[in-house]
Amino acid sequence: MSKDQLLKLVDAYLAAYSAQDSEGCARAFTPDGALFSPFGPPAKGRAAIAATHSEWFAEDEEDKRLEVLEFHENGESGHCLLGWSARVPDKNETSGFRTEGGVSLCVLALKGNEVLFSRLALVPDAV
Repeated sequence: MSKDQLLKLVDAYLAAYSAQDSEGCARAFTPDGALFSPFGPPAKGRAAIAATHSEWFAEDEEDKRLEVLEFHENGESGHCLLGWSARVPDKNETSGFRTEGGVSLCVLALKGNEVLFSRLALVPDAV
């Protein structure tokens, strides 16, 4: 597992996210992957992860960004800390957006030549 493989995963995920491709986002996870978010219940498995992303896309989020803050690997597994941000509609304004952000702690798995998310936990910045 290498940082280049992780960056390829992040790029593929962001491309799917930008295209609002919930199935593409779910393919960034192992088949038994899990997504933990304070914005809803845990999503376990690709079908649930895709459904969660579909819900997020309905909220009109824009400009999703990810930055690798830390990366640690041990052969076929690893973990990373990603910084994330996005522009979301501001419910207090009729036409405004605000930026939300935080970090994601990710457990990574090497499947063939591909790095995938096994577990991902979103932690928003304190409001």
